[in-house]
Amino acid sequence: KRSKLPDFFVPEEWVSAAMTGCVIRMCNVSSSAREADIRHIFANLRLLGEADGLRMRRDWEGRFSGDAYCRFKSAEDARAATAIGRQIGIYERGMTIQRVDAGSMKCAFPP
Repeated sequence: KRSKLPDFFVPEEWVSAAMTGCVIRMCNVSSSAREADIRHIFANLRLLGEADGLRMRRDWEGRFSGDAYCRFKSAEDARAATAIGRQIGIYERGMTIQRVDAGSMKCAFPP
């Protein structure tokens, strides 16, 4: 039986960034949220570029699952992102934002 979500490849640079405190996980994000919505939340922080700074988990049909990972240029930006998460939600929906360590990324998303 296959799981609802396919395996999620975690590039080595994301694992390295998690080890330095630069990665956050967003949970309970509205399924109708777009990448632009998430980038807008962190517009005042240093999220990495278009291709490198945001991963949105998707199911087998390509629908957004509600979990997203963001990679920032510094641990300070990631820490500020968790504070922002306590204040807002996308589309009036409460969400949680937490910093990620390298071990939890590998457990959640085996290569």
